Amino acid sequence: MTIPTRAWLLLAALLLTGCKVYSTIDIANTEIPERMSIGDFPPDLTAKYTVDDIIVRPLFTFSDGYQTEYKLLVGFYSKTHPVDVSITAVTLKINGQAVEYGREMIGAPTSEWHTGPTIQPYFACGISGEPISRPLSEMTQSTVDLSLTVAVKKADGAVVEKEITAHFAPTKRSHFFTM
Repeated sequence: MTIPTRAWLLLAALLLTGCKVYSTIDIANTEIPERMSIGDFPPDLTAKYTVDDIIVRPLFTFSDGYQTEYKLLVGFYSKTHPVDVSITAVTLKINGQAVEYGREMIGAPTSEWHTGPTIQPYFACGISGEPISRPLSEMTQSTVDLSLTVAVKKADGAVVEKEITAHFAPTKRSHFFTM
């Protein structure tokens, strides 16, 4: 049996069993594969995205269940339980044009630190931004450049700050679901 024949058989099986295929356009970080876990970061990515001992992972997600708007979500990961993490500056450029964004993120408290089987040995928390005021059709065809300044307040009161930059581009992702 050739590979194309197998593909046709799989497609027929999916359709006959009530499975549907749909796709979304994600605004994906061009350096970090979507399914890469924090523990799998190579040393160069770990160094680039780390402030003190906190790994910072910015990503764009949908702000609603209808997948009509994007927002920025910044995840923070640490093997220790840090005292305080905050975002002190956000710069967002869409197709090279500066966009006013991030007012809800600057100085905002993080979510509660938590851990679980999928992220151990790390603790994680995050800060979520407001929806981006651009039409979905524009965002799915745009590149995005992000600059975040992240501050980590250590137990001794010292503050470590670092600028994190990332580039994002539209990426099509297909999903299967059953009816």
